[in-house]
Amino acid sequence: MGQIDYAGMSDKELRQYFLQHQADETALKAYLERLGERLRQQIITVDDADLEAKTRAATLQQMQAKNNNDEASV
Repeated sequence: MGQIDYAGMSDKELRQYFLQHQADETALKAYLERLGERLRQQIITVDDADLEAKTRAATLQQMQAKNNNDEASV
């Protein structure tokens, strides 16, 4: 089997690949690392003066990223 390009896969593609190849530990690690990177992003703090604006901007960014991932997997 050739080298798999996990980084070139969308989140959805990587998840589907792992579900079909559950013995592939590298695929699992790649998927978990990708999820972990998202969870570590700190966009605001409670005492931030621009709390509302930053929350809206982060929400829009996440929605656009999801749409891009969904479109890439079609």
